[in-house]
Formats: sequence, C-alpha cells, structure tokens
Amino acid sequence: MTNNSATPRPAAPWVAQPHPFGFTGVMPGDIKDEYTAITERMGGQVFRIGPGLDSLNPLDLGPMRDVIAGAVGAHRAQLIAQARSRRLELLESLLVIAGAPALLPTDRLFLARAVDIASAGHTRAGEGDPTIPDVLRVMEQGHAELRQGSGGL
Repeated sequence: MTNNSATPRPAAPWVAQPHPFGFTGVMPGDIKDEYTAITERMGGQVFRIGPGLDSLNPLDLGPMRDVIAGAVGAHRAQLIAQARSRRLELLESLLVIAGAPALLPTDRLFLARAVDIASAGHTRAGEGDPTIPDVLRVMEQGHAELRQGSGGL
C-alpha cells in the first residue's frame, strides 16, 4: 500500500466531524482530486479555486464581521484591532511566500495604512471586505491619505 492510498483514511475523521475546538477540517490543495468524492459523500463542500472558478478572499473577515457588528465599546475596538492584525499578518506571510524580503517597519506601516484605506473605502461603499487587488490599487494610486498616514512616504 502506498502513502497516497493510505492518506484518505486518517483524514476522513477531520472531514466528517467538527474539530473539538470548533473548527471544521479542511483539505486544501486536493491536486489529484482524491478527497472530492469522500467529501461530497460526507456532506462536505468542495470549492474549485482558480481562473474562471471559485475564488478565495484571504482578507474576508467571515463570521468575525457579525461578531464585530454586535460588539460595543472597548470590546468592539479590540475585535477590530484583532481583525486588522490578522489581515496584516496574512498579507505579510503571502509576501514572504512569494519571495519578498522581510518587511521593514516602514513597509509594515505602509501596508497597514493601505489595508485601512481599502477597508474604509469598502465600508463606505457597502461593499464588504476588500481584496488583495483593492489594497494594491490603493498602494499604486498613492492616495493622499496613504502618504499622510505613512509619514509622507
């Protein structure tokens, strides 16, 4: 028996049952299409991501959006800061994965301000969460707010 034929067996409990800490198992990157049939038989969802298919927005707050909307005062501010931090850490991780050098503090500030501006624009327009292209557009267009918030960069 090869490793490939043994892999679905231990993975099946993660797909079939919620994780004990409240998270559902995910099988990312099913390149060989090995988990599609078992996932569908177990009532799971299969998302095919790529050009012309489904897409994934890593900046989407998901269920946290509703939690933030229902929170007030200091708790709300704490949740917003946590969501912002998650977005920034994720973007920085994607940059590193893509081969970019480690970000300097000034780079982090620039990225954070661009995310804030893109998020605020989407909120004002009622468009939900920004996407990575939205953040890039803010950076490329050099919004006045971006230069002001980044110490004149």
